[in-house]
Amino acid sequence: RNKAVLTQLAGAHPELDIREPAEVVTHSDLVFVCVPPLPYLDVVRELTPQFTSDKILVCITNGVPAEAVGDLVEAPVVKVIPSMAHCIGRGVSIVTAGPRASEKDVSMVEAFIRPFAMPYRMTETDMRIVCNLTGCGPAVLAHFMNILVSVSAEQAKDVSQADLYRLAGETFFATAQLIENGMTPQEIADEAATGGGTTEMALQTLTKPLQSAV
Repeated sequence: RNKAVLTQLAGAHPELDIREPAEVVTHSDLVFVCVPPLPYLDVVRELTPQFTSDKILVCITNGVPAEAVGDLVEAPVVKVIPSMAHCIGRGVSIVTAGPRASEKDVSMVEAFIRPFAMPYRMTETDMRIVCNLTGCGPAVLAHFMNILVSVSAEQAKDVSQADLYRLAGETFFATAQLIENGMTPQEIADEAATGGGTTEMALQTLTKPLQSAV
């Protein structure tokens, strides 16, 4: 949609095969339409003639119902809500079967994203709730880490802010690893927080504000 952005992409990634949207859809079996929610339906509407029944339209925005996209095209629609963590080959991609999407269609999409994401299939009913964890989660956790480090850096005398970020990052990674190894978040909190100590007081103080923000 933006020629200036295409020029930047071509300069940064010379290997990209950049073509007009209609040509991309015509020559592809699996098409990810990656535009913001506001112009989404307009973009799909312009490509309606190309989105024939032998294509799969993958919708990656949570702001547009899959049914609304399906009303515009003959192609089956599969919704995928990605995470920025995919850039390191991690993170959850929520996968939902939309209009006309068969088991084969959904499996094809899951096979495509599995090398860099963990597909999680579900209906649209609880999608917003799950997205709060998988999509918003990295931003919320990173923001919390940033505040934690910034406040600590103001009080630190010998430890640099860069080292504090590195230490916090290792701690966050280790905590995630503990969960992968079978511990629940509550078990980690109980184990790390000494009764009557500053950690327990911090958790009690943070609980209500965090619950209100979700």
